[in-house]
Amino acid sequence: MTRRCTYCPEQSDNCRPTDGACPRCVPVITAAGVFGEQGAADMLRLLADLDAVKQVVNGVAEAGITADLFPDDDTDDPVSLRYVDGRLMQCKDIPDAAFVDAVRARAAGSAHWAMAWDVLEELEETVGPVPRNLFFAKARRLVARGLIGGCPCGCRGDFHVPEACIDPSRCCNPAPVLTVVS
Repeated sequence: MTRRCTYCPEQSDNCRPTDGACPRCVPVITAAGVFGEQGAADMLRLLADLDAVKQVVNGVAEAGITADLFPDDDTDDPVSLRYVDGRLMQCKDIPDAAFVDAVRARAAGSAHWAMAWDVLEELEETVGPVPRNLFFAKARRLVARGLIGGCPCGCRGDFHVPEACIDPSRCCNPAPVLTVVS
């Protein structure tokens, strides 16, 4: 049964039967009971802040962009969201060939390997913004399948193509051999 909350204008079908509080108001009432009026005021401010964060996250998700939700944070790793075809981006949305080509392109300018941030930059030129967690998840899958070598743990990577591997017995799976059948 949907009814109006006793404490706010919200309609809810799961208000508490004892006092008619909706799930949103329950923490405010609890804070007021434990900490008095100041506790209730602090909880209301916290709920308003949470609503503001939800609006930012929903706006970012609907726009399909990558955004830094905490601009005052001094880390260089923003919280990333990206929507593809109306859903959150997944590893399958990053083509294997594009990732391997990005490794090959960035490794070409060095001895034989490329750092993760360089590969990510190259990959983003092809497929658009890629969240770091998906980048490393895709790298783990490609390393496991032997399509690239390197370390997908989140460090600098040292990614390389298998044919450029210095010591395949310690690093890469044997490079897949493609044969043409006529």
